[in-house]
Amino acid sequence: MQWKVSAATARRSSVPAAQPVREKV
Repeated sequence: MQWKVSAATARRSSVPAAQPVREKV
């Protein structure tokens, strides 16, 4: 799933993802 990769990348870059709520899913 792309949103999963996006969340992982955002966490690695220490940058808040566009949808941090999805990160919990």
